[in-house]
Amino acid sequence: MEPNTESKPEIIAEFNRRRIRQVIAVIPVVSIMIPALTTADSDSPNQILLWIFYVVCILFIAFTIKNWRCPSCNGWLGRGIGPNFCRKCGVRLQA
Repeated sequence: MEPNTESKPEIIAEFNRRRIRQVIAVIPVVSIMIPALTTADSDSPNQILLWIFYVVCILFIAFTIKNWRCPSCNGWLGRGIGPNFCRKCGVRLQA
């Protein structure tokens, strides 16, 4: 789909809110990933961190599936964090 040259300001504003939420959602994943992976080989009680990391990753994926959608058509926005337009409906997402 070709990008639409015009976009409503409320669509751009909603996309920016969704992008900020997506970036903020990465913080718990990264903050638990480092200690969980460094203690994964040991048989210590710290291995619980690895299980917590798995749960956080599953929650992150579920959040991403719900959040990372086009504000106009609700289509999946893909893997990138900064698409200029929706690949499904063509609405411009950034000014």
